[in-house]
Amino acid sequence: MVGPLLVIGGYGAVGHRAAAHLAEIFPNTVAVAGHDGEKAKRVAEAIGHGARGIGVDASNLNDLTRAVSAHETIVNTVEALEADVLDAACAAGHNYVGVIGTDLQPLRKRHEWAVERGTRALLGTGVMPGISNVMARSLYDELGGADRIVTVAIGSVGSLGARSLDYLLREAAKPFELRDRQGQSRNVFSYEVPVPFEFPPAVGFATAHAIRDYFCYPDTLDCDSITAMSIEPALLRYAMHLSAVLGLSRAMVNDGVRNGIVKALLAIGQRTPTDRMVIGVEAQRGDKGARLIASGDDTVAWTAQGVATLAAAVHNREVGPGVWLPEETIPADSYLQEVKNRGLKLTRMVF
Repeated sequence: MVGPLLVIGGYGAVGHRAAAHLAEIFPNTVAVAGHDGEKAKRVAEAIGHGARGIGVDASNLNDLTRAVSAHETIVNTVEALEADVLDAACAAGHNYVGVIGTDLQPLRKRHEWAVERGTRALLGTGVMPGISNVMARSLYDELGGADRIVTVAIGSVGSLGARSLDYLLREAAKPFELRDRQGQSRNVFSYEVPVPFEFPPAVGFATAHAIRDYFCYPDTLDCDSITAMSIEPALLRYAMHLSAVLGLSRAMVNDGVRNGIVKALLAIGQRTPTDRMVIGVEAQRGDKGARLIASGDDTVAWTAQGVATLAAAVHNREVGPGVWLPEETIPADSYLQEVKNRGLKLTRMVF
């Protein structure tokens, strides 16, 4: 029998939906948590299935410790709290599920502590990382390994909130090391280097641009990794590419500049279709290659689906003690079949 489950950030866009999915899977178990306890209670009441709402100031260590100690599994959807909540879960010997997918390497260093404490921790459980990692694992298994994995997302500015847009702009100001197909490395800026990708006919050929890669495939799958994004509308995509080429994106480090651009992008987003989420993962091994494409109607909805499905695996103790990424511990075929049954369209291509 499983114990109580806590969703921190439970009345946010992703947290609310993830909590609703989890409450269906684990009735009378889920607690929706947020700084505003009354709001959390209203959301929990709307979710039903015996969900309850509680007020938790997760930025206060004592409050966080009390909440974590009272729940077997903690699902955290708040980026700024990731390290603190994971540490509290390890200290209590309870489980942890993180949604955010950036700067994961420092968190992975807690692996031995988690093993010692019996904590089952799974990081990067949304869409990208999350579903995309399991797709990569599936292709890796199909090819018997991989030399390189390329992950490409098509994202409409209309589907991104202020925080996501601010993150993309902050990343634009940071140089990073990119390895080409010949194994040569050079420093580039996000959105500077084109990454062509062939999607199925319904989507067609897309030109994305490389962004900082936070996947840990060099460690977890022993292969190179490139992440790229194709932002819609096309005019915005090419503007960001040109800014990177000319060095103008360095200005994004300035909060005032970035905030002004975010406001403008949000206005553009109101006039931009938001009805598709497309992710392509390509694995290459020698002269063999394969692609797996995932498409759905709503990025936030599928992020929540990804979180809930992987959190259920943790809560059911299908993941062993330690700090893991999805490609290390989640059975790829059964997981992908489950999200497919929930409505995610998966298309496999071999080349």
